[in-house]
Amino acid sequence: MKSLWLKSGAVASTALWSFAALAQSSSATTSANPALSGTSTASSATSAAAKAAPLPITINSLNIFYGPPVTSPGQHSSADSAINQDPNTSTTLQPMFIRNQLSATYKLDAKTSITPVLDFDLIMADPSSDAKKEGFHWRDNFVKFSRSGLMEKSMGANKFSLDGDIRLYAPTSAASRANLTIGETRVSLFPSMAIGKSKWSFSAVLFGKYWIQPEDMSTAKKIPVDPSNPNSATTDGGQSPLTRLELYAGPQINYEFSPKVTAFLLFEADNNWNTHGMPASAATGYSNYDFEPGVNLTLHNRLSLTPALNWYTNQRLSTTSMILTAAIKLL
Repeated sequence: MKSLWLKSGAVASTALWSFAALAQSSSATTSANPALSGTSTASSATSAAAKAAPLPITINSLNIFYGPPVTSPGQHSSADSAINQDPNTSTTLQPMFIRNQLSATYKLDAKTSITPVLDFDLIMADPSSDAKKEGFHWRDNFVKFSRSGLMEKSMGANKFSLDGDIRLYAPTSAASRANLTIGETRVSLFPSMAIGKSKWSFSAVLFGKYWIQPEDMSTAKKIPVDPSNPNSATTDGGQSPLTRLELYAGPQINYEFSPKVTAFLLFEADNNWNTHGMPASAATGYSNYDFEPGVNLTLHNRLSLTPALNWYTNQRLSTTSMILTAAIKLL
């Protein structure tokens, strides 16, 4: 679902967490005999501790390319989650673009971190041929407060764990500014379960997101549809309600072929309610569901690639589009 905060689901999240964990894997070198080295025991201990101390800050880049349908790789657009009011007309299209997130994570302790995130799109080709929509577009930037190990429990031979985060968004996108949005808040949970000693596992992304914005949109500005914000599609100078609440569930099944290759099947269910209290899908034909099979490839301890396919259940199979995610540890 291209309107979601994190399109690639649990795989991309896991990739970022694994990059952050790399900072913990530093080796310590013990000092030789202080009398022979000419240093005191205290200074040797300090030196060893300094070498052993992990870097508390990591910088990561998450980049997601939303490409064309697999049946038309030369096409400069992909299927949107909405369909036209007349089901006999052609499928609604949206631009090809790259979602980018540049983040810096500071670990407060072994399980707690704070991460400011710059979030933006690079729109490569627009089916409407509107040149103003191509190029760089800010999304709503945010700060994320994360906590791992909220719950860790063995269930027979299976191991269950639960992580979570809270995100506070600033209205930095054109859509949010036009809609007079004050900000957004998101609460996320990330449950996962390893199935015994097998190579199978389950994981999920669950979140609720709330937009803080006025119901009276008489002063709002009309803006073009933009994939960076679900509210942009309904902004027409105050005539249409805006998205108020979003509830998302993304369960995923994984199979580990090797430590560096994991296949997955992600199912996404997304529901939105507008400022009039109505489900957004009731008026727009928006699809609440899609499937995303893919493979996560760890090419290096600083780089992972995730090629995947995306099919909306209200679209023809021929509209299945290509996605490529690159998670990079910069520091």
